[in-house]
Amino acid sequence: MIEVSFSTLLAGVMRSLAERFPEIPVHREKSEQKAEGPCFYVEMLKASQKQELNRRYHRACSFQVQFVSEATPQSPNMSVHGMAEQLYELFRDIDIVGARYMGTQMKHEVRDGVLHFDFGFHFLVWLPPGDELKMQTLKEEESLKNGNTKGN
Repeated sequence: MIEVSFSTLLAGVMRSLAERFPEIPVHREKSEQKAEGPCFYVEMLKASQKQELNRRYHRACSFQVQFVSEATPQSPNMSVHGMAEQLYELFRDIDIVGARYMGTQMKHEVRDGVLHFDFGFHFLVWLPPGDELKMQTLKEEESLKNGNTKGN
């Protein structure tokens, strides 16, 4: 199985956005200054891992993509809803480092003219087998029930 880390997923989400929308800058963190659109901000909101069986673990992570548009006073939300449609399609099925991930729990809302698009990934990982102690030598002794040793 392909090993993937949370940072690999974050980088994959950012790369997918940059490939799909090459004219729109993609940033990892939102700055304190008022953003000049259009641009994307990507953030991993939550991540979790639960052991399922032996070395198998279930991982989940949720992301938020914020899209700041060049909204016009005539239609401030139209461009962000159109972008939401494209993001639903993009994150429905995404390739990251040669593995396919299906976006789950997708939803969006528009606040203050900024699109907030939330989605998550659920996947399994297997930890590599540990170094188990192996028997070095075995001393074997043999005797019969009546106390005689074998070969007498």
